[in-house]
Amino acid sequence: MRVDELVAPRNVVELYDLDDEALQLKPYMTGDVFADVAAAEEETFAVMIVGHPCVIRGAGGQLMTRIPCCVLKPIEKDIAYSQWPDGDFDKFPLTSAIGLGDRQTVRLLEWRSVHKRELRRVRRRATMTERGVYIAQQRFTHAIARCAVPLAYFERASKHAMREAELEYEWVAELVTPGAAAEPETAKLVKEFHKLLDRDGNRHLLLEEGGDSRLRSIVRSEIKRRLTLS
Repeated sequence: MRVDELVAPRNVVELYDLDDEALQLKPYMTGDVFADVAAAEEETFAVMIVGHPCVIRGAGGQLMTRIPCCVLKPIEKDIAYSQWPDGDFDKFPLTSAIGLGDRQTVRLLEWRSVHKRELRRVRRRATMTERGVYIAQQRFTHAIARCAVPLAYFERASKHAMREAELEYEWVAELVTPGAAAEPETAKLVKEFHKLLDRDGNRHLLLEEGGDSRLRSIVRSEIKRRLTLS
């Protein structure tokens, strides 16, 4: 039975941000795909983060100890984007452009609690656009509850987290040292960004009407100050 409320993506670009810089520097987010995640008995597999941004990240923007993920597995036939509302509701098919092979799909009913040490940025193979995150949330929610929540609801519930992530990405991308070891340098910058947000009630601006614009100005001014000093 077709579920018309489920979004049929138009193309890869609508769902993914596969830019090399994005894969290395964007904040951890719902929909991120990681390869070579270790499990018991030396097995490794690929996973997608399915937890809400507020579930996977704690104080200082750091990952929680364990992250709710779903496992990737191959399927026998392609599922076109236009067919997404028609069935295979327990699957989130992935593009081969992420480099994990053809006909890979996220099995939305096969969950793993993955330790944060396994989700290293160098293992990230895909990250979502903002709309892609909402589409992933919609399909996951429908898979486990058979309720097709409109994307606008997910947007309202995650808007502040998305604006925070957008600013964090800008902060890291502007201040990271070219050629530096990506993971340690990025982790340091993320901590410094969240210290700025926790100062003078800045974080609360994300929840105020028009506050995100004020916060963006604060963040950009601090970026400019740091670049001037460097």
